[in-house]
Amino acid sequence: MAPSSSLPPLSPPPTHQNYHQLALNGREERKKKKKKKHRRKMEDEDNENDDDFYLLCFFYSCTTLFFYF
Repeated sequence: MAPSSSLPPLSPPPTHQNYHQLALNGREERKKKKKKKHRRKMEDEDNENDDDFYLLCFFYSCTTLFFYF
C-alpha cells in the first residue's frame, strides 16, 4: 500500500541537543520580556517623578508670586 500524499513528511525525532537549544531559546526570550517589563516600570517611575517636580515648581512659583505682591 502506497503512503498517502496528503500527509506531511514526518520530521525526525528531536535529539538531546535540540531540546537543549529550545530550552536556551526559551530562557533568552523570558530574559528579554523581563528586561522590557523592568524598563517600562522604570519609565513609569520617571514620569511620576517628573509630575512631582512640575507640581513642586508650580507651587513654588505661586507662593513666591503671592509673597512678592
